[in-house]
Amino acid sequence: MDVRRLTPADAAGYQAIRLAGLLEVPSAFAASHEEERALPLSTYEQRLAIVPDRGTFGAFDGANLVGIATLGRESKAKLLHKAHIWGMYVVPGARSKGVGQRLLMQAIELARTVAEIRQVNVSVNAANAPALRLYESVGFRPFGREIGSLWIDGKSYDELHMVLPLASP
Repeated sequence: MDVRRLTPADAAGYQAIRLAGLLEVPSAFAASHEEERALPLSTYEQRLAIVPDRGTFGAFDGANLVGIATLGRESKAKLLHKAHIWGMYVVPGARSKGVGQRLLMQAIELARTVAEIRQVNVSVNAANAPALRLYESVGFRPFGREIGSLWIDGKSYDELHMVLPLASP
């Protein structure tokens, strides 16, 4: 299993796995499959542009992209100390093999290279026990719950907000 930072050249594979995740587990993402499938490939290429303080990582089984995770960052001056994990997804056949943890650790490592980033946040469906265990296994801890964060097909989903401190204030 190879885990590396994705580049614009990986856009087609990234788009395919992201759309698969949005279809399989819509309650794990704020974006919908309908919204994302309408985006041109160039949008995915732009998302994968290499910048020093954010990025998307992919896990490969041979040539097959089997998992993704993105480290994003706030852009307002008062929020620059925070980064966020989003868009994390591992295909069913690659689950329970440490892929998610490896992706997560790569994203956290990138955050640690940026001196100004003091914490990494993630929001996760409160009913997604495997995801909660994964985030807790690397040190994330809950700090709040948003009731009814997502509304999908007439059903409400709560999100648990979690934080991983990188440095003492």
